[in-house]
Amino acid sequence: MSPKVNCIKTNFDVAIEPKNKIMGIGIIVRGWQGEILVALQEQRKGNYGLNLAESLALRRAMVLCQELGFKRATLEGDAGVIIKAVQTPKDIWKWNGQVIEDIKQMLKHAKN
Repeated sequence: MSPKVNCIKTNFDVAIEPKNKIMGIGIIVRGWQGEILVALQEQRKGNYGLNLAESLALRRAMVLCQELGFKRATLEGDAGVIIKAVQTPKDIWKWNGQVIEDIKQMLKHAKN
């Protein structure tokens, strides 16, 4: 899906290597015409489950957009469970609930 005119599209994904206890986050930010504006790769050490890793990647993508001053962004990832959790109004405090609630607060403040 292409971003709307004068908006950006931010894709995020993760790779987990449990044997070596490493997680990688990848983020690509594209302009509305498809041009790459920013690419970020980040490694984190630790034993991360998939849901926590995807939540951290989404939050990192949001922070990157804030750091760069992007106001109109579409965020896209393949973590359906995480997207659904962020969209639900109910508080979530299991598995990676703290990160989900942090993302919800970031979205709430971004709208204001």
